[in-house]
Amino acid sequence: MTVNMPAVIGLPIALDLSGGLTPVLALAVPSTVPRSELDEFIERHGFVPRQQTAQAHASRTRWVLEPDGRLTVRFNAEEKEARFEMPNEPEIQAWAAFAIARGGTVGVMILPEMDAPTAAAVALRTGVGGGEYWLLSAGMDT
Repeated sequence: MTVNMPAVIGLPIALDLSGGLTPVLALAVPSTVPRSELDEFIERHGFVPRQQTAQAHASRTRWVLEPDGRLTVRFNAEEKEARFEMPNEPEIQAWAAFAIARGGTVGVMILPEMDAPTAAAVALRTGVGGGEYWLLSAGMDT
């Protein structure tokens, strides 16, 4: 479920970012989403392009594993907040456990024009010459 953000498909994965495996919530944006809507969301919440490093201290985005097992990501901004939720599923529980074990900070990645996201497709996109993506760091809401 999304609120105040473009339609996305969430995929909890781990990627080798900054010299180690990092829990990442990949948010694949279907090609039907207008680019202007996506660009406004990226700018409002401080995502950085693939050539830059997302800084956890600069982000106001938080994630939490709800008591019922849902994963909720809250994108906090002065002018408009947004929320993304994923249902309670075993892979969400495993990803959250990994994220907590790694200190609670996760990457949230926007992948424009990705209609059929898989872990392999995300890995190819993030590889050298793989294409556009945007990233921010999100701290765990306690």
